[in-house]
Amino acid sequence: MNTKLAGLIDGRKIWLGNQQQLVDDFCSTSYLLLDEKLSGGWPQYGVIELQTANGIGELRLLAPFLSAMTTTQQLIMFINAPSIINSQMLAFNDIEPSAAVMINTNDDSQQLWSAEQSLHSGCVSTVVLWQQQFSSCQIKRLKLAAKAGGSRLIVIRPPNQLNALPVNLTLALMPSDNGLDITIKKQQGHWPQPMFTLDMSQQWPDLVTHRTYDNVITLAKRRVS
Repeated sequence: MNTKLAGLIDGRKIWLGNQQQLVDDFCSTSYLLLDEKLSGGWPQYGVIELQTANGIGELRLLAPFLSAMTTTQQLIMFINAPSIINSQMLAFNDIEPSAAVMINTNDDSQQLWSAEQSLHSGCVSTVVLWQQQFSSCQIKRLKLAAKAGGSRLIVIRPPNQLNALPVNLTLALMPSDNGLDITIKKQQGHWPQPMFTLDMSQQWPDLVTHRTYDNVITLAKRRVS
């Protein structure tokens, strides 16, 4: 094999179709099925893209992982969250409030600057950023910052995005009765995977209770009408 090509493969600059990443490159999502589908879990560092409507359970998906990250004595940054993230909400999700920092600004450039500086700092484990539009150049800068700081960026933006980004992982999320329907659209080092259902009722038993209650109310209203 060409020496330069071998060097690129050894340095993981090029991925081969039969090449698998090491388990050490991942952090558990705390959901066994999702860990299996992702061949280990969330990437150790880099950029994760969640394509989802807001409020369908995307934070429930992230909460166990973010909770585990607060035990590392590093911070978690929430940037431009669409709803209020307060200490009560964090405590309910077993996320240490003192480890969370919220940044809210309508200026996209300030959001990206805050994310990049946080990722590069070395004292932030994870940045969660709600933003719709990115360029490939912006994502590459954020990936470099995440690698330098040993951190990860989770980008949450609306579904059905047409512009593919050079991220490490892209998941498309849809609501399901007991959790989420997930499609792995892109996974660095592995093939995409079709939609599967992630049952989150064990971690979130109230999810089933609330939806069962909603169904009962809906049926009662139909009968009355």
